[in-house]
Amino acid sequence: MIRALLTLPLLTACGTIGLAPDYTTDALAAEAELMADGLTGRTYAAWLSDVVAVEPMGLGVALADVDAAALLFHVTGADASGMSMVLTLSDELGQQSSCEPVSTLPEADWSGGMAFSIDEGSFDLPVGGKPMTLSDLNLNGEIINDGTEMASTTLFAEIDTRDLNGGAFGENVDVCIIVEQLGSECHACPDGIESCTELILELSPVEIDVDFDPSLSGC
Repeated sequence: MIRALLTLPLLTACGTIGLAPDYTTDALAAEAELMADGLTGRTYAAWLSDVVAVEPMGLGVALADVDAAALLFHVTGADASGMSMVLTLSDELGQQSSCEPVSTLPEADWSGGMAFSIDEGSFDLPVGGKPMTLSDLNLNGEIINDGTEMASTTLFAEIDTRDLNGGAFGENVDVCIIVEQLGSECHACPDGIESCTELILELSPVEIDVDFDPSLSGC
């Protein structure tokens, strides 16, 4: 990251001749544009084994029921104004799964340098053989190390705990009871039933070399 440059007088043998231009804004903008131009076509894997469930903590066990090795984020376009990404699941070897549909995420805004934010997305994560919808999905992170990593990446979403019945929690289990035992709480879903809760995941996406087809719609 280019650091801010101080505006200092230029001194010569004859004294001060003027002020050095302040390159801070232009340099950061140029860096962001140059970096963004090189992001299109890159794929980042957030390995599920490394995902940390921050809220509710105990729901991390549900990720063991996901038949995939990683979440795959693929950049379909990027420039100085923003970044477009799609999201899907890998197979068990980390390659793009041919049977999982590719979801288009809302346009990412640059929130300072190469930090980005995505608001109001949605993604169906198959848990225990059925989809768990991540609604109101927000994703924040920062592109670092010449575009090879997404650092400080946090995913926020609303989930309906009824989607988790079965699988790791067994059949006919009120997952909200488990959520409350872990210090979180459920609130009303759009249908009025108090079975929804906020999901917060910490991710560590890294660039991988993989053939990626953003047009796949599932088997």
